[in-house]
Amino acid sequence: MMRFVKRLIVMSLLALAACGGESAEGWEEGRPLITEMVYLQQSPRDPYQLMFAIAFLDSDGDLSGGKLHLLIEGDIVQTTQMSEVFTKQVPALPATTTEGELEVTVTLDKSTVVEGDRVELGFQLIDAAGEESNQPSVVLEALAPGG
Repeated sequence: MMRFVKRLIVMSLLALAACGGESAEGWEEGRPLITEMVYLQQSPRDPYQLMFAIAFLDSDGDLSGGKLHLLIEGDIVQTTQMSEVFTKQVPALPATTTEGELEVTVTLDKSTVVEGDRVELGFQLIDAAGEESNQPSVVLEALAPGG
């Protein structure tokens, strides 16, 4: 599970806009690509846990040796080793996977949450060779406490 310390405001969230990903057509060979990023939901037990699905392509199969960046408002706030992300999938992804879907849970800081705030959350993949993916994102809005 990914955590970050940037002060964020989240109660009940509404997805406002999503930049879902890109087509593999014309994408540089060997460079990872997020083809789709979807905000799935908040955890039913904890509204500060947000669940995402990330579909990816990595033609040379070296993504498991890289990193996953969580971006808030375009800034990297958390980095997780892709080997850890791959092993936490159910079932676990093989290290040389060239195409797949990741389920990622982000846990937000509960310290400062106000109704009406909007925050942009995004992801970027970096493979073992240091090749960077695109950075799709979604804008979420805090609606109401517990709502």
